Amino acid sequence: MNSGFTFKSLAAALLTIVALSATAAVPSGYYDQLEGLSGVSLKKAVKNAAKSHTVIEYGTSTWQVFFETDTRMVGGQKVWWDMYSNNNVAAPNYNSHSGMNIEHSVANSWWGGTKNEAYKDIHHLNPSDSEANNRKSNFPLGIVSSVSYTNDVTIVGKPKSGTCGGAPNVYEPCDEYKGDFARVFFYMFTIYDDIQWSTLSDRNFMYNKSSDLLLQPWAYEMLLEWSKNDPVSQKERDRNEMVYKHQKNRNPFIDYPELADHIWGSKKNTPFHMDGYTGPDPGTDPGTDPTPDKPGNDVPAGYWYAVTSSADLNEDDRYIVVAPDFNLAMSYESGGKFQQVCGASPTLDNSVSPARISDVPKDVAVLSLTRSGAGWTISVSDLSGNHKGYFCCTTAKTLQIVSDPSVDGTTASISPSSASTKIEFKSGSGTLQYNEAAPRFLTYTSSQKPVMLYRLEEVKENPGVDTGIDATGLDENADEVVVGIFDIQGRKVAAEAVSELPRGIYILVTNFGTRKIAI
Repeated sequence: MNSGFTFKSLAAALLTIVALSATAAVPSGYYDQLEGLSGVSLKKAVKNAAKSHTVIEYGTSTWQVFFETDTRMVGGQKVWWDMYSNNNVAAPNYNSHSGMNIEHSVANSWWGGTKNEAYKDIHHLNPSDSEANNRKSNFPLGIVSSVSYTNDVTIVGKPKSGTCGGAPNVYEPCDEYKGDFARVFFYMFTIYDDIQWSTLSDRNFMYNKSSDLLLQPWAYEMLLEWSKNDPVSQKERDRNEMVYKHQKNRNPFIDYPELADHIWGSKKNTPFHMDGYTGPDPGTDPGTDPTPDKPGNDVPAGYWYAVTSSADLNEDDRYIVVAPDFNLAMSYESGGKFQQVCGASPTLDNSVSPARISDVPKDVAVLSLTRSGAGWTISVSDLSGNHKGYFCCTTAKTLQIVSDPSVDGTTASISPSSASTKIEFKSGSGTLQYNEAAPRFLTYTSSQKPVMLYRLEEVKENPGVDTGIDATGLDENADEVVVGIFDIQGRKVAAEAVSELPRGIYILVTNFGTRKIAI
C-alpha cells in the first residue's frame, strides 16, 4: 500500500480489551451448566444460572441503584440516562429525578401488576421520561407503520397490518437501543417464565404460555434481528456489572448475546459452547468475499475532496463517509459492526475549498456507486480493494452489509450539498447519519449529526518533484523505472509501461518520484 496511509490502528487492541472486559466480572463457574446445551434445555440452564438474586425494594432503593447504573456525563453535568427520550435531567443525587418514572420495559400489567420479583428486577427497570412512559403504555414492542407519537427516541403507533401478533398499537425504541431492549426481553422471558403471565387478549401479543419458548415466533424473530443489528454496547456491559454488584445476578444475554440464537434462532439445535462462538455462520460473513468491486489493488494515496453537488457522483469513483463536525470516518468493520467509527480519525483540511482529506484510517469503508433506477447501490470495500458487500437498510431501519445488491433496501438516494450529504434509503427506512451520543454511523429516522461524502480525485504528489506535463513520460538519460501508473482520478491502470497507455493524462510513479504525463 502507498505510504500516504500512515495511521496506526488501535482497533485490534481496543477490541481485545472490550472482549475481555465484557465478562471480566463473571464469577468462576457461573455459566458452566450451559455448556453443550441448546433450545429449551439451554433456556432452562440459563434460568438456573441467573435466577437467584438479591431483591431490591422498589422505589427509593431503585433510584439509589439507578444513580450508579443509569447516569452519564453530558456537557460536564451528571444526568439520568433515559432510553425513552432525549431529555437530559440533572442527577446531582438519587432523589433528583423530576418528571421521570421508574419504567418496566416488560410491562408489569402483562402479569397482572403483581409486585413480585419481576416487578422489582433492576435488569428491566430504567429511568424514563414520564410522558414517553405514558404514551408507550403497556404496548408490545414492534415496528411502527403509522406514527401516533414520537419524541425521536420513543415511537408509538400502529404496526403494519398482519404483523406484531395482531396488536393494534406497538412501541418501537430508536435504533440505538433496540438491541438493549431485545436482550432484556430475552432475560425476562427466561428468568420469569413460570410467573402468572396474563391470558387477556390485549396483553399476550408477544408470548404464549403454552410454549416452552414462551415468546411468540414473530416476537423472538424480531428481537433476534434487533439484537444482531444492535450488538452489545459498552453501556450495557457497564450496566450489567453494576446491576450484578447490587442485585447479585447477571443478564446472560449481555455476557453471551449468541445464547438467544441457540435458544430461539437458527442455532436452536446446535450445542452452545462457552469458547466456541466465532461470529456469523461460515459462508454468511460478508467480509469473507475476496472479490474486489472495482479493478485494481490498493487504493492509492491521494486527496479526498468533499462532494458538494450531484455532478460529483460517478460510478467510476471511490468515496468515504465522514462526520465533518467530529473529524470521524465510517468504517467497513469495527467491533463486529460495519457502521461504527474507525479506529483513527482522518486528516481533514478545511483551509481549502472544498475541504479535503489527505490521510484516512486503515479500516475506513471505501464506497463505490452503481446506478439503480433513480438511486444508487453502494458497494463497500477496504483500502486494499477487498469487497465486503453492499449497504442495505432493513425494515427495522438498521444498516447492514449484504452480499446481494438486488435485495430490498439496498437502493439509496444521494443528495450532496456544500454542508452535508443526504444518503436516504428507500421507503423512509432511514437516512445515514452520525450518532454523537452513541458514537457510530447508522440509519436514523430522527435527527442526528450530518455526514458528508468525500471523493478520491488525485494522487498526492511529492514536494519538489516536477509535475509539469511531459510528452514522453520517462527520462531517457537516467535509470528511471516505472513503479505504478494511475489515471487522473487515482485509479491504478492495468498498463505496465507508458507505451501501452491510450491517449490521456496520467500520474506516473517512478523511482525518481511522481509527476503528471500526457499521452
